[in-house]
Parts: sequence; structure tokens; C-alpha cells
Amino acid sequence: MKTLILAGCNKITDSGVSLLHKMSVLEELNLEECSVRITDVGGVAISAIPTLKKVQMGSLYSVTDNTIVALAQNCLNLELLELRGCKVTGAGIRAFSGHKCLQILNLFCCVSGIRGSDLERLARKCPALKSIVVDERLRNRMWRVMRDGTISKFLEFI
Repeated sequence: MKTLILAGCNKITDSGVSLLHKMSVLEELNLEECSVRITDVGGVAISAIPTLKKVQMGSLYSVTDNTIVALAQNCLNLELLELRGCKVTGAGIRAFSGHKCLQILNLFCCVSGIRGSDLERLARKCPALKSIVVDERLRNRMWRVMRDGTISKFLEFI
């Protein structure tokens, strides 16, 4: 199986997600709005699936930079990462600097702890990057500190 969509499965836990590491050919995993019971324990466990290309973790409010860093280090084929509403900071974003395959990063509703310089560094160091999705609050905060249009070609505003 290459695609697994568990979106909205609110009974899934870290234990269940941790078993997914056995799916050695999995390329797409959608865990959006699953449960607050999925934490970094489950997130780090799925980072052990090196074949992942698309990971959607929107609204997993207990997932933090620990998961994001693990995905950056272990999922070298990752092309799309959906983190809408997750507790991501600049440290998580910076972990993807130099990632060769990341094309789309969705940070909608991830407003605390991310600076424009974090996204600018990501844009400059990720050769495949095409889009960073942010919401208006993050955009407004970034625009105040960013002087040039280096990153503007990557940003999509919602």
C-alpha cells in the first residue's frame, strides 16, 4: 500500500501510529484531525518510514518540533508536509534547510515561534521548494521584518 488516509480517525493513538513504521513502501500518509492522542511519540515513529513523500498532519495539536526535526532527518524523499495548526517553531523549520526534495510546506495557523528569517533560510537552502503556505497573521508579522522579495515567490497567503 502506497497511500494511507486516516484523516478524522479520532480514536487513533501513538501506539497505533507507531505500528505504521512497518509499512516500508508507504509514500502518502494523511493523519489530519485524527486526535490529540497523537503526540511526538507517534510522529517520530512515522519518521522511520523513509519512503514517505507526502505527510499531512494538520490539526495534530500535540505534535511539536521533535516530530518535524525527525521527519527532516529521516524522510529524505518528503515532498509535501502539511503542518496546519501544529506547534512548530523556527527550530522545526530550520531542520528542513538543505532538504533536497521538499516542495510544499503548509504552515497555516502556525503563528508562534516562526520568524521570517526561518522561512527565508528554508527558501534559499531547499532547491526543490515551490511553496510555503502561511496565513495572514504570519504573513503580516514576517513582512514587517523582511526587506527584499527573496521569499515572496514561495509564499502563498490564505
